[in-house]
Parts: sequence; C-alpha cells; structure tokens
Amino acid sequence: MKRLASTLYVSYVAVIVICVSAAAIYAGVSLKKNFLKELSSDMRVRAQLVRERFLLIPNEARAEECDSLCKKLGKAAAARITIIDRGGVVWGDSFADPAKMDNHGSRPEVVSALETGFGRSIRFSKTLRKMMLYVAIPVLSTDRAIGVVRVAVPEDKVTGHLYRIYTALVVGAAIAAALALVVGGLIARAIVRPLEELGRAARRFGRGESDVRVDVSSNDEIGTLARTFNEMAARLQANIDALAAERNERDAILASMKEGLITVHASGKVLQVNDAFKEMLGVKGKTLEGKMLVETVRSAGLAEFIKDAQAAADLMTTELVLHEAGRRVLSLHAVPFTGSDGARIGTLVVVRDVTKMRELEEVRRSFVANVSHELKTPITLIKGYVETLLDGALHDTKRLPEFLATVKDHADRMNSIVDDLLQLSALEAKQDVDNTALVDIVAVAGHVLSSFTDVASKKGIEVRLDTREGPVNVKANESLLEHAIANLVDNAVKYTGKGGHITLEVRRKGDKVVLSVIDDGIGIHKRHQKRIFERFYRVDKARSRKLGGTGLGLSIVKHIVTSHGGTVSVESQPGKGSTFTISLPAE
Repeated sequence: MKRLASTLYVSYVAVIVICVSAAAIYAGVSLKKNFLKELSSDMRVRAQLVRERFLLIPNEARAEECDSLCKKLGKAAAARITIIDRGGVVWGDSFADPAKMDNHGSRPEVVSALETGFGRSIRFSKTLRKMMLYVAIPVLSTDRAIGVVRVAVPEDKVTGHLYRIYTALVVGAAIAAALALVVGGLIARAIVRPLEELGRAARRFGRGESDVRVDVSSNDEIGTLARTFNEMAARLQANIDALAAERNERDAILASMKEGLITVHASGKVLQVNDAFKEMLGVKGKTLEGKMLVETVRSAGLAEFIKDAQAAADLMTTELVLHEAGRRVLSLHAVPFTGSDGARIGTLVVVRDVTKMRELEEVRRSFVANVSHELKTPITLIKGYVETLLDGALHDTKRLPEFLATVKDHADRMNSIVDDLLQLSALEAKQDVDNTALVDIVAVAGHVLSSFTDVASKKGIEVRLDTREGPVNVKANESLLEHAIANLVDNAVKYTGKGGHITLEVRRKGDKVVLSVIDDGIGIHKRHQKRIFERFYRVDKARSRKLGGTGLGLSIVKHIVTSHGGTVSVESQPGKGSTFTISLPAE
C-alpha cells in the first residue's frame, strides 16, 4: 500500500508538472503560430517587392528576363523565388531551370493565391526534394491576375528556430519540475507526519488488536481525527463482537437444520445456502454464494418456483419432484424478506425433503389396498359358503363336508396372511431378532431340505444338498434363518414341475457365506425380478393363490437376511429355472 506522503508528493508534483507542461506547450504553440505569421508576412513583403520589379519589365521582355530576375533576387533574399503564369507555366525560378519544371497550376499555394489573393502551404518540393514553406501572391495587370509570384524557404530553417524556442521552454519546465519535486516533498512530509501514528494504529486495529488507541496531543484537525478514531474503534469493536456472536449462532442453526435453506437477492444472486440444501440438489461441497441463481440451480422447476416467489408479496408453497440427484420429493416454502427501511431485499426459501414421507404414504396406501384385497377374497368365499349353508345346504350331508373344508382352507389362508404380516411387522420393527448365536448354516439347510423331501417326492422332484465343506458358522437367529431358507425352498418346490431338480448349495467365499437355492422350474421374467421382494407382489397372481402363497414370503426372506447384515438376490430365465442367493458375513 502506498504511503500517504508518497501519494501527496506525487500528486503535488504531478499537478505542478502538468501545469508547467501545459504552459510550455501553450507557449510553444503560440510562439510557433506567431513565428509562422511573422515569417509569412515577411515572405509576403518579399513577394510584393518581386512582383513590383517584375511589373517594371516590358511585356515583350518578360519571358527572357523573368528567370534572371528570379535568380538575382532569390540569391539576395536567401529564398527561393518562382514566377508562374496563370496557366501554371513556370516563367522563372531562382533554383531551377524553368523549362525542366512541371506545370505548377495545381500547387495549393498557387491555387489559393489566384482564388483569394494569398496562398500559403508547407509541403514537400519535388524540385528541391525537401519540405518547404511557400507564400504566393497574384500578379495583377489591369485588375486581372496574369500570374503568381511565389517565395519559399526550407522548413528546416523554420524548425531550427522553433527548436531553439522549444529548448528554452523545456529547460524552464525542467527547472520548475525540479523545484516542484523539492517543495512537494517538504510539504507532503509536513502534512503526513502527524498521520503516520494514526495509520500505524489503524493497521494494528486491522490485525485484530482491538484495544489499540491513538494518543491525542493536539486540538487541530489531526487531534479531532485521532479522537474520532478512538471512538470509532470502541464502537466498531462492540459491533464486531455482536456480529460474531450473531454469525456463530446463525451458522450453528443453519448447520443443524435438516431443512434446506437458500436466500436469493432480488437481483437473482445467491446470498446464503446451507449444507442441507446443497445435499438435496446433489452439489454438496460446492460454493454457491455470490453466484447467480441460474448458475447454481439446475432444476427448472425449482428455479421457476424461486423466480415466481421473487415476484410474490406473500408466502408461497408447493411440492416438487426432482430427479437431478436421484428422485426426491421436496416441499418448498418461500417468503420475502426486507431491510430496515422496509424495502424488499430478496426471498428466503426453505426446502424440506419429504421423499421418505411420501414413500411411506405410498407404501401404506399400497399395503392397505393389498391386505384388503388379500383378505377380501377368502372372506367373500367364506361368506358365500356360509350363506349357502344357511340357505339349506347345512342339511346336505353329501356337500356339507366339502363346504366346511373349503371354509377351513380359506380361514387357514387368512390365518397365514395374518401370521406373515405379524412376522413381517416384527422384522421391520427389529423386534425379537437375536442374531448373536453361532449357527451352522449347513445343518440348518439340511434340516430344511429334509422337511420338504416328502412334498418334493410326491411331485417327482429331486432335492439335494451340495456343500464342499464341513460346518459353516454364521452369527444368526437359527429360527429366522431356517424360516428364510424354508420360504425359498417352498417357492422352488411350488414352481418346479414334475421331474425337476432343486439344489441347496453352500459355499464360503472370502469373508462371506453364500447359500443358493437352485431349481430348473418355470423361471421368472427379467421385468419381474426387481419387484419380487416387495410385499404382495406376485408374478402370476392366479397361480400363486392356487398354490397357497400369500405374496409375503420373499419379502420376509429379504427382511430376515437384511436384519442379519446380509443380502439376497435372484438370477432367473423363463423356462430354465431360478437361483436365489443369500449372502451372510462368515465367522
């Protein structure tokens, strides 16, 4: 940073130098103008004398004596003298042979002399090959111009004289500038010395030394400035402390907010953004403050909402679905904010991520609809059979057992649905899940497989356990793990035709234990594979109900495996079979 003394010094000197230079330039221009005026007047007088001598020559002798007259008078006047007739033909010239010279009718000084009575120009002479100053006057005979007398001197004579004048002016200006340097330095130093202490105090205050104050030793303007500085420092320190506390409080609030917040100036510039907002838009870690809204918000819907809010006078709310950083449902609230004068500064927008809430609402609606549908069918059938019995079939000894058996089957189906729902609810709530015991997954798989041997044999399905190792331990709840494997095997048996094969395969792969249920049944089309673990989702609803499925089995499998820190997946091709794989942490 430049010192004030240097600035005052340079400014003072610059003013003096500019003034002196301007005066010198003005004087130079004026002197040049006056010099050229005087020289032109002198050359005009010479031309008039030549014209008078020329007019004394008889007409018949002018052509012969004109050139000699020019050479004689030009030598005496130390100037070039030329006499030109009205048509531009050179009659005589003091420096050249007129016969070899070009027509001079188009020369600017000749044209001006013939038209106005006087001509002057500074131009390059083709005859002498140098810059010349020309002055020309007309030669009159009986009030008619019969020619022109022209007097010329080399421009270097003019510039030489002007050079001497300019040299004197430059020397004078340099002396004035030197004096300005000395005087300016003394004056600047005298002005600045009392301010240096104030400057040092201000720099210390700027570095954070809030207790610095300036000693007041005078009652002049400098003393007043020092006292004002001390008062300002005290007030500023108090304001800084208050602002720091307010900023820390505000930053803490913004950082702890789960809602996204953005403030936008009326001009469209982003004033402040919290981390929650950046995360919602997928731009976490980027600096958005100070940029225009169109640079920071890529969502057209959000940008349009903020634009509308900028024009609105009251609270605006809406709900928006974004896809920029994964599907998000956002609840937007915008309100204008003003300054102390009541003028609107910009708009504050609060954004709440309600994606999970909306998903839960959708799941709840879907769950209620599915449960209602699943329970309504057996209830309707039971009601129909009961009504039939009450209408007289109760005494039909042949059909009564069939009706009662059907009612029992549908009652059992409702009971299975309720049991599965209760278990699923417990798993989602993480209730009654003790997965700390060491369990041999090979033994559990063997036990499950043995329980389906009879059912599989009746359908002509071969079931077998494939394990290349001895006991393979995992931390698990044995009952839940057995239930998950049983659900997979049960589905495999249901959807594998006569003569099919089902294999339970157990492998240790690194730090994972992988159990696969492999069948060569009907398979599952790819479009269904992403949804088969959803509650009540069925690939073939009619076939599933006919086989006694509730639509909750695979969902229960997924929750059991997830509660054990594992994953479940499926690979399948229609007509070739399916492979369901459970992966659990090994022990």
